[in-house]
Parts: sequence; structure tokens; C-alpha cells
Amino acid sequence: ITPEESGMIKRRVMNDVIDAAYEDGGGGVYDAAELFETFEKTRPGEALTDVLLELYDEVTSYPEFIGFYDVCRGKCEAAAEDFTSSEYYAYIREDGLRRTGAMLNRISEFDAEFCDDESYCAKYRPKILSYETHLRRAAAALRGGYADAYAFFREDPDITAFSRVSGDPPFKAPAKKLCAELDKRISAIADGFSFSPDDTAMICRDTAALCGGIYEFLRRFDEAFSAEKLEAAVIDFSDMERIAYRLICEGDGSVAQRLAEKYDELYIDEYQDVNAIQDAIFAALGRNNRFMVGDVKQSIYSFRGSDPTIFSAYRKIFKPYDGEDPGPSVIFLSENFRCGKPVIDFTNEVFAGVFGSGGPVPYEAGDALVCGKKCDAPEDVPVQVRIFPGGTAEDEARYAANEIKKLLRCGRKDDGNRITPSDIAVLCRSGDTCAIAEKVFTEAGLGCVNTSDKSFFDSAEVLLAVSLLSAIDNPVRDVPLAAVMKSPVFGFSLDELARIRLHTPDGPLIDAVRAYASDEGDAKCAQMLSRLDRFRYLSRTSRVDKFIRRLFKETSLYAAICSEDDGVPPEDRRANLETLCELARDYESGSFKGLYGFVSYCAELIAQQRSSGVAADPSGRVTVQTIHGSKGLEYPAVFVLGCDRKFNSEHSKKSIIADRKLGLGIRVKDADGAVRVGPVYRAAVIKRNNDGVRDEACLFYVALTRAKKYLYVSASPKNEPEFRGGATADDVYNCRSFLDFLTVSLDGSGGSYALGFGPADEEEETIAASGTAVETAAADQERFEELKRIYEYEYPYAEAARLPKKASVSSLYPSFLDDDGDHFDPFADDEVKPLILPDYAEREKEADAAARGTATHLFMQFCDFDSAKTDARAEADRLVKMKFIKQDAKELIRYDEVEKFFDSPLYGRMRAAVDSGRLFCREYRFNAELDAADFTEDEERKKALSGEKLLVQGVIDCFFEEEDGSITVVDYKTDRIGYSAESVSGFADRHRRQLHYYTTAVKSIACKENVSAELYSFCIGRSVRL
Repeated sequence: ITPEESGMIKRRVMNDVIDAAYEDGGGGVYDAAELFETFEKTRPGEALTDVLLELYDEVTSYPEFIGFYDVCRGKCEAAAEDFTSSEYYAYIREDGLRRTGAMLNRISEFDAEFCDDESYCAKYRPKILSYETHLRRAAAALRGGYADAYAFFREDPDITAFSRVSGDPPFKAPAKKLCAELDKRISAIADGFSFSPDDTAMICRDTAALCGGIYEFLRRFDEAFSAEKLEAAVIDFSDMERIAYRLICEGDGSVAQRLAEKYDELYIDEYQDVNAIQDAIFAALGRNNRFMVGDVKQSIYSFRGSDPTIFSAYRKIFKPYDGEDPGPSVIFLSENFRCGKPVIDFTNEVFAGVFGSGGPVPYEAGDALVCGKKCDAPEDVPVQVRIFPGGTAEDEARYAANEIKKLLRCGRKDDGNRITPSDIAVLCRSGDTCAIAEKVFTEAGLGCVNTSDKSFFDSAEVLLAVSLLSAIDNPVRDVPLAAVMKSPVFGFSLDELARIRLHTPDGPLIDAVRAYASDEGDAKCAQMLSRLDRFRYLSRTSRVDKFIRRLFKETSLYAAICSEDDGVPPEDRRANLETLCELARDYESGSFKGLYGFVSYCAELIAQQRSSGVAADPSGRVTVQTIHGSKGLEYPAVFVLGCDRKFNSEHSKKSIIADRKLGLGIRVKDADGAVRVGPVYRAAVIKRNNDGVRDEACLFYVALTRAKKYLYVSASPKNEPEFRGGATADDVYNCRSFLDFLTVSLDGSGGSYALGFGPADEEEETIAASGTAVETAAADQERFEELKRIYEYEYPYAEAARLPKKASVSSLYPSFLDDDGDHFDPFADDEVKPLILPDYAEREKEADAAARGTATHLFMQFCDFDSAKTDARAEADRLVKMKFIKQDAKELIRYDEVEKFFDSPLYGRMRAAVDSGRLFCREYRFNAELDAADFTEDEERKKALSGEKLLVQGVIDCFFEEEDGSITVVDYKTDRIGYSAESVSGFADRHRRQLHYYTTAVKSIACKENVSAELYSFCIGRSVRL
């Protein structure tokens, strides 16, 4: 089953297990109430179910699985006995030593700069050196253990004061700034030693108890969850991994041996993205015949459970390949055949600082990229780094738009061909920045497609479709119902919605709609309720995907969304709706069925912020996407925007942090219920922050190496940054944005890159010159020929382009497309016209036959058949009271003709269809695609329109299923005709074509070919079969 389907089962089972735990209190094994209370107090605003599901999902890729939490209990119990020897203190110690070392280096650099100044040495140097002494003592205390460090940081620092100095010497302001920075950083280290050794031991024991409770609870949950999946005969992906792990890696090894014998060699790509279970399986199957390819610098999927340290560990223990040693070895594949030399040089310069400083990713000489691409292009285009101090994301996007236009004018790919829009990608860290770029590009007239993961379920057409499905499934949900009512599907205005709600202020919106339809006789509300009921019935009798396609046609949703003029191409909107249909088809092919399940499935996708897949086609347009989405892709030109955006630090702010190597950090409570941030939790935060910097550095590396030739990097920080270079490990771990990576690695001197500040000069061409004047002239001539070809081009589908976007059935005739005129826009307001009666208040005008016919037809549209058969006049009174028709219309109805209809054989067949539960539809609005060639008598035009479709819409009075399974379409007619055969024949001929279109539509709607039509003439009181 899919992750979303698994998530639906998982959430339901989790809620059941939580309820059971509240009832039995943990069964004496653990204190459920205390465990849940801890989570609720430490994770305010988050549902208990979500917290526990997160803890369960965290360990699905661990070999220990839920046993990980039992291991954590053991680690905490051991730490309570000797915290200094624990892994928790090891992380705290190394973090403190790194920070003190960085401060000592900073002091040394500062002192070396001013030590020749006698005034500095006499007045300020003593204080600076007292900081040095304090930090060396701090480092010694950290090495001595937790108790020594606690005692040291509880003491007041022995820092000498500055002596007064006259004037404003050059060292004064920098010295004060340095001391303020040192005080802040020393205080940050001291905060990690707020608890005494005894308190720390107590916190470790409390954490151990919570770990034990988590283990016991999740063990019970997994038993219930597994039983539920077993009963449904389904497994999810994590089950497959764990089953394979148990078969291959546990037991006597016989299964692994038999499988391993089947393979001569194992080749695994992207090994930096494997998890511990996968690595164990590969290791068990490998017999010194495993070839692992990976690049730790491109490990960007740790949020999905991948562990890049696995591949790093292999690199560390394997020897470099020498062709002689038969043991495990490392081969550096340093040549890069994608990127041009400036991109390679720029990337190497940045990451020699970020990774090569002893930072978060191991980096050796062999990790530097070597340009292996052979290129005939004569020029090297430097990387463009543009900084907009005090600017905005919109400024960066406008800069990118201008540069893209320049690229399209004179940019060349490596093969000498022109840069096209589809050769350009704009990469952003988040979907929000993608949306800003998309908006600016659209305003600038640049075609672009936003393929970021957010774009599918956030698109207006998909939101509307999901809201419609939700309203059909359960109309008690107010938000989706209101959205659908306001949409083109039902067309309510905000004023109408307000009146409906004011009429019934309390209760669900659907009850207010029902009350308004009943009390006020509102026909629009009544019609909407009728359609929702019918849609609900249809949803129960067909597959979800087929129902959705039928729903889209009946509500004209395709036409409605494609007519929106908001800059989104209609083909993208339609493609998104098609993707939703495919999503429904995939859902139905799984273990779950029905509309309710599919709506829940979509809700799960939205909650997990997952995409159903990219629907838009980027061909011919600039691609805007997240960096994660660009992994594995390449483009001749790449723009990396928003490099000043701060990294997401939410992962390190969680009150429960799990790490497979370190264990579990929890903000525990003291006896008074106050939350304590103890050393165990602080160690988990340190490791999570360090891992976060590693992941962000790898993400930036991926972004830069997507570019083949042209690379643009931009940022809009509040202030102008200082490019100082010379990165240390501490500098890197303190980076909070991509821009920080640049400033600690680059000194701003250029070379492989051109550094610029502020808006680009409109006349400035940042693209390197493309050759000599002769080459430029040749390019101009080529451009002239290209433009000439474009302007002289004759579109081969001109006839198809002249087709109206839709046409009403009543306006169609065989030469409909041969006439030039208004028929090419038959719907000025783009909607089906309702039946509108004349103003019957003008009693001076004699009601003519047409008005009487319209009144009779209107009565047939809204009347209740049972009531009308019993007493047509009483039913007309009811319709007036309900405001379906006006009093004047009631007086014009031909009741004698209506009564004849209800005594006719046709009505008897219709009544029988209703009574037996067969298909029966009244006032059915439809859209159908008919062959456009059928509406022209011009042979050339008919040939040109071959295969083209014309969207036709109309309203069918009635169609129903006969006893033999065939379908009969009924159209009411109030024409004044005679009883003679000739008169009846002429009457039938006049309407034959219209009924042909109706039957064609019904064949598609009912999925049946045996469809016939009948006209019912109220004038002669009988039906005429066509």
C-alpha cells in the first residue's frame, strides 16, 4: 500500500491504542497518563497522536526498530551512573572545545594585529589575555569531565577590566566588540552546565523512564497496527524492508548465503542515501563483490531516513585503490563532465572552505571536482554572485528575469545553439520563494512552470475539485461546501452566502442551505441540494476515478477552470485535473475503495505536503523548482535565488529529538511540573544542529552543480555582508544561510566568479561576449532569418483555432462553422442560460402562445411528479409558495395539457423506471464533445477539422432507463401543431437534429449505446418517437 494509505490505517489504530492506554493506564507496565501528560506539556499545540506517530515513523528505518527506545533507556540509565563517560557528554564536550578553540584563535589574531601598539599593550591587552586564560581553563575543565566543567562555569570569570585610554585609538572599538562577542559565547557554553551532577543524574533517570514508556506503548501499537495490516493482507514499504532484514540479516545466515550465491557482483548507486537496514542487507548479500557509488556531498535526504555517515565510514576504513591490494578500496571519481570550468572552480572554492575546514562532511583532495568536459566554446563565463543589501525576494526574481532575457537574446549552449527557455532553471530552497519567482516572471512576460512540490494541491483547480468531492462525500463540512458554492460550479455570490447564513446562524452550512430553500423557496439552493444528492448517489455506484471524470464533465469544471485569466496556462490546469483523476485511478487499484476513502487519502497527502506528481509540462518554458526537486537534473543555465534565507531550525526546537547514534533527548519535567532542558536534551540539540548544517551544505552543493555553463547566485540580506574567507569548522557550524557559506569561504576577490552588489545596470551584459564582430554579425543574420520564418509561418491548424470554446445545442446546424458571425461566441457570459420567463406583471400585454408554452415548460422543470399527477393546480400553488415560479406564470400554465401528460403511456414508463430504481434524470445539464467536421459543409474545412472536437452543452429535459435496459431521451415541446401525420412528421423533423445531439451525449453519460429519443408534444398530448 502507498504511504498515504498506510498513514490512514496508522492514524486510526494509533487513536484506538491511545484510548485503550487511557483506559488501562498502561497495564501496570508503564504509566500511560504520565507519559501522555509529558508529551502534551512539552509539545503544546500538537496532537498527541501526531507526536506518537512521529516517534514510530522515526525508527522504521532502524534495524533495532522499536527496540531503539529500549536501547535509549539503557543509555540514559548508564548516563545517570557516569554522565562524563556517556555519548551525551562527548557531544557537549566536543562542542564546547570547538567553541573555545575558535575564540582562542580569534583572540590570537586580534592580539597579533595590535601587539605593536604600546597603548594597546598597556591598557587593553591585559583584559584580552585574561579572556585567553579563562578559555584555556574552560577547555581543561571540559576535558576533565562534567563535574569539573559544572564547577568551573558556576564560578565568576576572572576577567581584567580595561584601563582608560585617551582619544579614539584604532584598537578601542574592535576590542570592545570582541569582548562583547566573547562574553556572549562563553555564556552560551555555560548554559549547558546549568544542572549539578546530581540533578543531571536525576534527569537521566527520568528520561530513561520516559524512554521505557515510549518503548512499551509503541510495542503495543505496532502489534495492533501489524494485526490490522495482516487482516487487510497489505504491507507498506517499511514492512518490506524489515521483513527482508529479518530474513537476510537475522538467523543462521542461510537465506543470505543462498541469495548471495545468485549474484556475481553487486552495484549500488547513490549509496550516500541508504539507511542502516538497507546497508545491512547489502552487506549480508555481498561477498567482497560490492561496488558502492556515492557522493556524501550530495546527501540531501536525511529527512527521509538516509544516513550519509554509513558511506563516510566506508571511505574512512577503506584504503585508496592501488591495483594490487585485494582488500576493500576507495576510487575517487573526481572528473565532472557536466559543469564548465568556472562552475567547477567556484564550487571547489566554496566547498574547500565549507567541507575542507574540518566541517560537517569529510573532505579530501580527491573530493575536489576536476573539469572533464571537452567544450568547443571559446569563452569561460564566470559565475555571477549578486547581492541586494536591504532588498527582497522580488528584487532577486526581477534580476533573474532580466538576466534570463539577456540569455535568450545572446546566450549559447556548449554546442553553439541558442539558449531556450527550457534550458534555464531557477532553484529555490522553499516553495514560497518559487511562488514569488513564478509571479515575477509571469508579470515580466516570461513563460515559466513551477514544479515545486507544493504546487499541485495548492493549485486553485485541484483545491476546488477536492472541495467538491469533500462536499459530495460529507456536506456537513462547512469549508469545502462554502468553497464549492462560491465557485463556478454553483455560482453563489458572497452576498447570497451571507443571506443564507444569516437566515440560519447556527449549525452546519448545509442545514442553513436546506432551511433557506424550504423557508424562502430559493430555487438556486434547491437545485444545488438536488445536484449534490444526485452526485452522492452516483459516487456510490461507480469507481472513484470514473465518477470524478463524469463529475468534471457534468459540472463543466474543465471549461470553468480553463477560462480563468490569472496567468496560469489552461493546459496546466487541465493537466492538474487529469493528474487528480489518475491519482483516483491508482487509489482504486489498491486496497481501498470509495469516495470517502479517496477524500481521506487526499487529506493525508495534503497533511504530509506530498505531491501527486508534476502535472505541468515545462517544455518551452523556464523551470522554477526547489533544490530537492532538481537532484539528478542538469541545465545549461541555473539561477539559485534566496541564498540569504535562514535555514529551517524547527528540527532542533522539538521537545523530543531522536537520533540513532546518540539516543533520545526529551525536555523532562521536575517535581513541580516545570520543563527542564537538561544535558541529555542539550546534547541531542547540538547533534541535530550540526547535522542540519551538514544537510544544508549538501543541498547548496547540489544546487551549484546543476549548472552546465551559466550559474547565477543571488541573495538579499538586510545588510551588506563581509566576504572574509578562511573558514574554520566553527565558522561553518555557525552558518545559518547559503550566503553564510559564501562569506566564510570566499574573500570577494573574484576569479571564477564576479561579485556584484545592488541592482544590475539595465544595459550591463553579464553574459560573456560570444566571439568576434563577424560572429556577432552572423548571429544577427541568423536571428533575422529566424524572425522572418516566424512571421511568414502559416499555422496549419487555423481552422481548429477558430472553433468556439463551447456552443449550445440549440444553436447548432450542419453549416454552423461555415458562417462568420456571432456563433463563435454563443455564450457571452460563459454559462448555461437558465429559463427566464417574461415579466408577467405587464398584464396589459396579452399572454401569447410562447409565454404559455414557457410557463408550462417551467412547471415541468420543477414540479413533483407524484403531486402533479394527483392535483396539478395544487402543485403549481406549492411551486409559487416555494418561489420556483411566479404567480403570473402559474396562471398561464395549460393544466389540461399537463394532466394529459401524467395520464400518458410515456409517463407510465418514466414512473416505472423511478419505482424500480432504474436510471432516471430530469433537467440534466451536460457537456459533450462532438466531431467538429459534422458542422461544416465546406469540404476543405471538413478535412482540416478532421479529428477535432467541438464542446457542446445543453440541458436535457429527461432521460431514463427502460425495462429492457435501453435509454430513452425525452424532450418536452409546447409547439402548436396539428394532429395530421404530415404535421407530426414535420414537427419531428424540426427537432430531429437537436435530439440526435442529446442522444450522443447520453450515450457517453450512461455508458450505453442503445439510446433512443422521443418528443412529447403537449399540444397533441402524445409522444413522437424519432
